[in-house]
Amino acid sequence: MIDESRPLRLALVGCGGRGIGVSREFQEHLKLARVTALYDVAAAGIERAKQAFPEATPCKSLEELGRREDVDAAFIATTDDTHVDCALALKPFKKHLLVEKPLAISIADCDRLVNGFAGERETVQMVGLCMRYNNAMQRVHQLVSNGMIGEILCADCIDHVSVGGTYYFHHWMSRRNKVIGLLLQKGCHSLDFISWVIGSKAARVHSFGGLDYYGGDEPAEKVCHECNEFADCSERQERFIQLDYVQKPQRKPDFCAYSREVDVNDNAVVNVLYESGAKLSYTECHFSPDYERKFCFIGTKGQIELSCPHGRAPEIAVSFRLRPGKVMRETVEMDPGGHQGGDPAMLREFVAAINERRKPLTDFAAGREGAVIAISAEESIESGQVVEVTDPDGTPRKVTRRKGRSRELSRTELLDRTPLYAKRAGG
Repeated sequence: MIDESRPLRLALVGCGGRGIGVSREFQEHLKLARVTALYDVAAAGIERAKQAFPEATPCKSLEELGRREDVDAAFIATTDDTHVDCALALKPFKKHLLVEKPLAISIADCDRLVNGFAGERETVQMVGLCMRYNNAMQRVHQLVSNGMIGEILCADCIDHVSVGGTYYFHHWMSRRNKVIGLLLQKGCHSLDFISWVIGSKAARVHSFGGLDYYGGDEPAEKVCHECNEFADCSERQERFIQLDYVQKPQRKPDFCAYSREVDVNDNAVVNVLYESGAKLSYTECHFSPDYERKFCFIGTKGQIELSCPHGRAPEIAVSFRLRPGKVMRETVEMDPGGHQGGDPAMLREFVAAINERRKPLTDFAAGREGAVIAISAEESIESGQVVEVTDPDGTPRKVTRRKGRSRELSRTELLDRTPLYAKRAGG
C-alpha cells in the first residue's frame, strides 16, 4: 500500500524542468513518493536533479535503472520523441510508468506503445495529461455524464497562448523533429479533454495552419542574451523565466524566435468528426494578447461553456434548449498545485491506480486519442487532405449517422432543466 508512511520509490527519467518540478510535487508536497534514481543523457540534467534530490542515485543506462530494487515506478519526462523508446526499454523490469504527455510524436509510435503494453496487467501505465484532473474539467465531465445537456453533437474550443514565444519558440519545442507541432505539444491537453467529454473517438481530421508570426532567416546559433537588438525586440527572452507550472523562475534556452530552424506552426484551425457523429472546431494561436482556453459543448438538451482565463478561477455557464435566456453560472474553486491542481490530482490518481490494481483515467490507450488528433491535424496541414483515423490495430473508424434526435426528447423535460441542474450541482 503506497501512502505517506510507505512512499512510492520513484525514478526520474529525463531531468529537465518539468521532470524535476513534478517529482518535487510528488515527494515534497504530497509526500507520496521518494525519488531514488535518476537518468538523463545530459550530465547537466543529472547535476540539476541531484540538487533537488541529493539522495537519488544517478544511473548510466535505463537497464541499470530498471534493475534497481529500490525503484517501484518511473516518471518519463524526456523529450517527446524519446518517450516510447524509454517506456519500452523499462517494460521487462515491471516498473509502473508515468509518461509525460504527449504519448509520442507519431501515430506509429503511439501504436507501438499501446500494442506493446496491451497484455501488461501487473503494472500501471499512465500518461501525464494533467488538465483532465483539475476541478473545472472534472466538473464539466460530471455535468455531461449526468445527462445535463444530452448527447453532444457539436463542440468548439479556442486555445489562446499569449506566452507562446516564451514557452515554445526559443528552444527545442520550436523544432518539428522533436515535437511534430504545437498542436501536439500544447494542444493535446485540450484535445484530450474534449474527446473525454464527448465520449467518442475521432474518425476524421482536417486542419489548416501556418508559421506566420515567428520564424525567419536568423542563424540557428543566434541567442537573445548576445543579440545587439535585444533592447528593442518584441520577442526577446530573458535568461530566467517564470513558468505557470513551477514555483521558481527557470533558466531556459534563449535561441532566437526568428531563427531559420523554427519550423512549427504558430497558429492552426482543426476540424474533427467523431465516431458518434459529433463535430469539433479547435483553434490554437501562440501570439494572442490573452492567455485563455474557452470550450463550448452543445448537446441535444443544452449547452455548457467553460472559460479558463490564466490566473483566474474558471467559470462554467449552462443553458438549456427552449430556455436560452436562463443561464446557470458557476465559478469553480481550483486546488493548489501545478496546472491549477491538475498535477497533484494526477499524481494521486497514479498512486490510487497502483494501490487498487486498476487502469488509471489516462492510460496509454486514452493518451493515444488526443495525440492522434494532433498528429493527424499536422499531417492534414501538410497534405491539404482529410486524414482518416484508425484504431491501434489498423481498423478504420466508422461514423454513426442518425437523424431526428430531437424527436426523442420531451418538451416538458427540456423546460424543466433548471431544477435538474440545481439538484445535481452539488455532485
